[in-house]
Amino acid sequence: MEITITQALLLAIIVGLSQVVKKIGLNDKFIPLFTILAGWILCFAIKMPFPESLLGGLILGLGAVGLFSGTKNTIQGIKGK
Repeated sequence: MEITITQALLLAIIVGLSQVVKKIGLNDKFIPLFTILAGWILCFAIKMPFPESLLGGLILGLGAVGLFSGTKNTIQGIKGK
């Protein structure tokens, strides 16, 4: 499976949505589950074939969590020095 512009945009949307639900009050421990569910929903919404939607949603959801976590840790590391 190759990464397309659509999938890259979906990744950014999922990161943004996860921040919104975190601000609303979702516990941080449930953010990974939320991002995976959001990934699946968005993949199905853009009418990807079923097997690709399952795998693509999982990859996008976990990628969104990693992207946010990595950025947050890097910023904290820079501020700490």
